[in-house]
Amino acid sequence: MWLHIGLLQREKHSPHLHLEIEKMEDGNTYIRGLFGPDPVLWTLFMFLHFVVGGIFVIFTVIAFSKWSLDQSYKFDLLVMFAMVNAWFLLYFIARLNRKKGLKQARELEVLMEKILE
Repeated sequence: MWLHIGLLQREKHSPHLHLEIEKMEDGNTYIRGLFGPDPVLWTLFMFLHFVVGGIFVIFTVIAFSKWSLDQSYKFDLLVMFAMVNAWFLLYFIARLNRKKGLKQARELEVLMEKILE
């Protein structure tokens, strides 16, 4: 079961709550909840991580090739450094979005507790 923030309150950093309800062998019910970002935003961030990682690997290979041929590889190192910075930027943006969505995650938790009562 998925719990979402209403359309009027939803923002790009709004979390979703996925609940799994499982019956245990002793007759009790086990409820597992997982908060996560909007799937579209998560997909965008993963795509950007793969692009940054791919560019880093490509320019690492190019820099190594130029180094072994005794050519200048300063630009390639600059691009590699920029990709490391881009990765850190993506990380901090994701942490900021997570922090912004904390209030709405608590609202979802209250809603879950109301449903379970």
